[in-house]
Amino acid sequence: MIKSRIVANILASVACLVLVTLWFGSKIIIPLFPKNIPAVLVLYTFAFILLLISFWSLHKISSNLLRENQRMSTTLELTQSDQSEGSHLLSTLRDLMSAFTAEQDLHTVLKRMLLAIKDLLKVNILFLELYSDEEQKYFVKIYEGEKNITLDDDLREEVIQKGQSHLINDLSSFPKYKKLSEAGYFSILVVPLKRRERSFGMVGVLTKESRDFLSQELELLVSIASQASLLVENAQLFEKTKFLSITDGLTNIYNHRHFQEKLEEFTEMGIKGEQSISLIMADVDYFKHYNDTNGHVAGDKVLWKVADIFKKNTKGRDVVARYGGEEFVIILPHTEKKDAVVVARKLKEEIENTHFHNEEKQPNGKLTVSFGVSSLPADSKTRGELIKNADERLYKAKTGGRNQVVSE
Repeated sequence: MIKSRIVANILASVACLVLVTLWFGSKIIIPLFPKNIPAVLVLYTFAFILLLISFWSLHKISSNLLRENQRMSTTLELTQSDQSEGSHLLSTLRDLMSAFTAEQDLHTVLKRMLLAIKDLLKVNILFLELYSDEEQKYFVKIYEGEKNITLDDDLREEVIQKGQSHLINDLSSFPKYKKLSEAGYFSILVVPLKRRERSFGMVGVLTKESRDFLSQELELLVSIASQASLLVENAQLFEKTKFLSITDGLTNIYNHRHFQEKLEEFTEMGIKGEQSISLIMADVDYFKHYNDTNGHVAGDKVLWKVADIFKKNTKGRDVVARYGGEEFVIILPHTEKKDAVVVARKLKEEIENTHFHNEEKQPNGKLTVSFGVSSLPADSKTRGELIKNADERLYKAKTGGRNQVVSE
């Protein structure tokens, strides 16, 4: 379309020039030449010279116009490409937010984020690390495309501690990234994950093939990292809220409601014959006397200390909870009764060997705990029976002299 208009303009311009040349030549140029030179020859020669000049000028103009047209077309294509990329990015971020709303599991959402980056940047190797200042360790490490990626400490320091982004297209040119280069990596793109201007992790991509990342790709990764930081913050807040909802505020162990939920979960597996489940119920001996003698603040400290002893002397898979008042329960999955009795006796001894404030004023001269033990399927067939049997045996321990373990 534009080329045809340019050609039409050129032809019209040439026609005008011919007319102007004929008029100008007949009125001004011919009278200047001697009479013996034919006027027609003078006129045609002058017209020919002017036409050559005109064609050359018009050719330059048309070439410039065509180049400008090509530049505008390229700009339009790039703009459309940027719009498409931006639309894809917005769609990806929207999907990530939806994924968090539906899943609310930090690791799952972060894994999906890496897959989204993989699609956007057309890469195969990605990594994400989250660092906890409180625990002084990396609590999340996710790799895609490689089982493990050995990252330089210098890189972690620059990105996480200093909050710097890096776009490096030839790692072999940088001695401090020698490990990555020797591992076969060629290029890296990495940005920090930040929350309120404080970096707490990083996300990046690596290539083993020769590839030159662009600044636009760095900006794209920064945009995703910004949203990822918000997701991490929300997920951590969700986890904290969830933890508080299932935790006893005084003893910092699980509460009664969570105990019932976990016991139901484990007993279902036990009823199906998948595993043995044991339950320990414990009660602080003469706790009312201790409270009356030393006050409720001191009593609260005793409950916290007993809970702490139970947590430290059971396995991570075991569920330690406050049943109510001065009573505690411990679920022991994959544990037969005889082994549960061993655990209960160990806990009883730990309590005996621990000094509690003013415990010598207790009726038996020391603060102690009584225990009742039951097991499924050994002596119980349902969750209700498991609790009932442990509770009855705890009562036997209390009425039979206290500070003992009863399992029958």
